[in-house]
Amino acid sequence: MAFNPFEHHHPHYDDDDEIDDSLDPAQQSMADALRVSFFVLKVAMLIVFVLYLCSGMFNVKQGEEAIVLRFGKKWGEEGRQVLKPGGPYFAFPYPIDRVERVDTTQTEIKIRKAFWFALGEDERASAQTDHRQGTPGPLDPERDGSLITGDANIVHAMYTVKYKIDDVAKYLENRPEPQGDVLEEFNTGEISRDEAIQQATDSLVLAAVESAVLFAVAQVRADEFVKGGFNLGTATKKAQKTIDASGIGITIKDLTVDDSIFPLTVGDSVGKVTSAQIKKDDQIDQAQKYRQEILVKAAGPAYTELLNLIGQYEETIARKDEAQKKSIEMRLDSVFESLEIASETGPKRVEGDVASLIEWARTYQINVISEIRGEAEAFVGSDTTEGALSRYRDNPEVFLNRRWQDAVQYFFSREFTEYMMIDGQPYLELNRNPQVTTKRDRAGIEVGDKVNKSQVQKRLEKVREAEKKALEGPKKR
Repeated sequence: MAFNPFEHHHPHYDDDDEIDDSLDPAQQSMADALRVSFFVLKVAMLIVFVLYLCSGMFNVKQGEEAIVLRFGKKWGEEGRQVLKPGGPYFAFPYPIDRVERVDTTQTEIKIRKAFWFALGEDERASAQTDHRQGTPGPLDPERDGSLITGDANIVHAMYTVKYKIDDVAKYLENRPEPQGDVLEEFNTGEISRDEAIQQATDSLVLAAVESAVLFAVAQVRADEFVKGGFNLGTATKKAQKTIDASGIGITIKDLTVDDSIFPLTVGDSVGKVTSAQIKKDDQIDQAQKYRQEILVKAAGPAYTELLNLIGQYEETIARKDEAQKKSIEMRLDSVFESLEIASETGPKRVEGDVASLIEWARTYQINVISEIRGEAEAFVGSDTTEGALSRYRDNPEVFLNRRWQDAVQYFFSREFTEYMMIDGQPYLELNRNPQVTTKRDRAGIEVGDKVNKSQVQKRLEKVREAEKKALEGPKKR
């Protein structure tokens, strides 16, 4: 039989005492030492093994998630591979397992140079307090960033984008690898692996956002953009679509514009336009306030509903829709009668000048009716009083003379009536314009002194005599 070097060839003893008896003291001492050393070695190996296993225990901090890679592949049940904050968790030490931790807090990137004009050395110092400080002049496409709007104008803008890793599994599977200068810095040890991966991720998000911003700004006018019409919704959706196509598991949480201006070369002109626009807006605001004050004064809080109803009425007139016109007329009559109009929040009271005018009209109507009734009663008479009609029938001549006398007295009592004798001819002046009287006074026509009031008095005396004779006639009969 061939000799096997891995087989034991030393004799075995069942009794330790026999071994001890067969060894001299020196050999006995050496055997004891070897026995103790072997025991200590086993204990040490056990401790090392326990420590080795315990080194695989770990916790996941708040703001991060983790995945265990066993021999480079995700480990764990499907749907439970991502480890949430907490613990403890276990993984075999490297090289069997490797724990990949991913920061899931929100990351903020400020886009400062891509769409902003470049600053010189002296301007950069002042830009810390005012980033609009720069030297007006032509733009250099190699140095200056800018955006082209939908009306083919140029604007500058600064953006801030915030994103978050929502799907850690997709991120670890498809995350970008460092390239270019970032990779060189990592290879030279200037930055760590995590820093290099973070910079690569930021670059991917920046590329998607910058492309989306260019697309969105090209759909708005320059003046709208500078006033705040940034079209951020379109830019965010466009950037998110690009990121989703990479399958990286990142979501854009917010995209904002920190500042936007026209190129410095047109700054003065833009300033004048802006000032004019501000003045225009102020005047429009004042006009709107004045309009509201007038409407509130006219109809109170119900002016909106009343104005809409009147507008509908005018539209029906323009369309010549008689049926709808009558319907709205009935609604208007109801509003003016009750001084209330229906609204979404309930009935509203019509107040202000409209209500005052309607109340005045109602009072005037009552007064006119009362006056007409009084005149009718005075003319026809009543059970207790004699009317003008009966007096006229009794003696028409006396009645007419009295009426004529009353009319003459009323007529000559008016301020604008003047009776004059000029060159022996009677002259009746009916003038309500004081300027005409002034011009005639200057021409030498004296009004007050030349009024022949005696003529009027003589005429009145004749009327009284005629009336007296008329009254005496019936008595003689």
